[in-house]
Amino acid sequence: KSKGIRKIDKLILTHGDADHIGGAVSLFGEIQVEQMILPRSTERSKLELDIITMAAAEGTMIYFGGEGNAWEIAEGEFKILGPSGSMGERNERSIILQARFGGRTWLFTGDLGIEGEQALIHRIGELDIDVLKVGHHGSKYSTSDKFLEALTPDYAVISAGLKNRYGHPDREVLERLDNSKVHTLRTDKNGAAIYRFKGESGTFFTHIP
Repeated sequence: KSKGIRKIDKLILTHGDADHIGGAVSLFGEIQVEQMILPRSTERSKLELDIITMAAAEGTMIYFGGEGNAWEIAEGEFKILGPSGSMGERNERSIILQARFGGRTWLFTGDLGIEGEQALIHRIGELDIDVLKVGHHGSKYSTSDKFLEALTPDYAVISAGLKNRYGHPDREVLERLDNSKVHTLRTDKNGAAIYRFKGESGTFFTHIP
């Protein structure tokens, strides 16, 4: 809101964990949210249910997304690759979003773990990804060597709090990324990772608040 943003076209909530969707509570009543997308699931956290209720009260259109959903805008295109079916626990049912904008192909994986990574590769095969939003904040139970081999990303972005109690990102994950020659941006070290683009050209830069 301080940036002059008064409307959000699509709010994508990857799964029901508070560290991924808790901030959505403060949006409703302050900023107009046109559409909200949550993962298809037969189970919902209480926080998810509360947010759904708030969104409905504000007139937000609510969608439950899964494999095969896609849309385009002037700046790019977006495709949901997962969840597929009712696999595993909540993290493995995260929305997996492939996007193309700013001259790069992106993959956002929520809290997807190695089990979910393997299932994605089995379903989709190799993906030529430029930028990987690393799953589960850089937990050692995500971002396997096989996953990196299938994606071949140039950049990785890890969202983790400074000196967080879980020790994310894990040293093993950082080593895997380094061994794969992936340029890694970490919010705990580099601050906000920002990508500014126009047309098919864009640049990463970081900002420590």
